[in-house]
Amino acid sequence: MLTFYQKLDNDKKIFFWLSLIGLVVYLALMPLYFFGVDRGYQWPNGWLLGSLVELISYLTLLLMTNSLTKKAGEKNVIVVILNSLLRPFLYVVVLAIAAICSFRSEWFGGFDMFGFWAVFASLMPMPIALVIVHFVRKNPRNPTDEDQIL
Repeated sequence: MLTFYQKLDNDKKIFFWLSLIGLVVYLALMPLYFFGVDRGYQWPNGWLLGSLVELISYLTLLLMTNSLTKKAGEKNVIVVILNSLLRPFLYVVVLAIAAICSFRSEWFGGFDMFGFWAVFASLMPMPIALVIVHFVRKNPRNPTDEDQIL
């Protein structure tokens, strides 16, 4: 597993960590399905929804970055504009759905499957993973390695 991780580039390492964090926390919250308090299913479902949105958001971020770093003639401006608008819109929609499910479930006919605070918390690991992967270096004393340079 370690050799698999070491072969990944920084973008894939971040996706790996985001997936791992999402999975581990979801597995930790799974007992709430069975032994949880009233409406305990909202926490794992909310975390799962937020983690999936976070992974989709990260993939759109990679798509936009790859489109921006192409040569001038190959840049796809429409992809950049759509991704720039899609990510915040996706966050707003998911948080709004989770808020309605948590606080005003009667608006959805009693549908209360997603917890707002779980969805909100599950959207937070991306900046943390970005900082950790990009600023933690294997050998900071060797600035000639391209993977080491900021």
